[in-house]
Amino acid sequence: MSDRSAESIDSAVIDSKRLEESEMLYEKLNETETDLEKLSLDNLSKELGSKDWKTRKNARVELEKKGHVSTDTLVKILKNGSEDARWEAAKALIAIKDSAAAPALVEAFHDESFEIRWMAAEALIAMESACVPALMRALERYPQSQPLRQGAHHVLSDLERHGMLRGVERQVLDNLRMIGPWEHISFLAEHAMERPD
Repeated sequence: MSDRSAESIDSAVIDSKRLEESEMLYEKLNETETDLEKLSLDNLSKELGSKDWKTRKNARVELEKKGHVSTDTLVKILKNGSEDARWEAAKALIAIKDSAAAPALVEAFHDESFEIRWMAAEALIAMESACVPALMRALERYPQSQPLRQGAHHVLSDLERHGMLRGVERQVLDNLRMIGPWEHISFLAEHAMERPD
């Protein structure tokens, strides 16, 4: 074997080792970045519960900037945070518009705080028609729930004003406007989920 061939093989081995080291370094950087992101979300979620309104607002704005990455964190806060933290979480979800949060926002119609119920409705409205399946599922299961019917009425009325409801969904809204048997709402909500018109 010539010196040139040996050099070429040594060079290939060195390049292969460098590539392997680079890949390992890249993986470690990704793990570190993921750990930092989690730490950042944890810190921001704690700040949403702060007694200082400026701290809460700044944390909310940062969570909004992170977008869909922060949805799970905000949903947890919406379910278990202090009243101030729940309000901030719902407000952040208005800006993020992630339909993955829709079921938790529908649940928030049962929150003891009117302001949080209102923010939850506004967050669902921001999602536009993407929130409708979660509303219909909830109405199908719990048509007797007064807070759910009130929140659904708020959301569906706004969507109707903007021309975002289909035929059966409009019928659900019409029934929410009436004082009458809730069983009919359950039937219509189930039917709305079946029909693609």
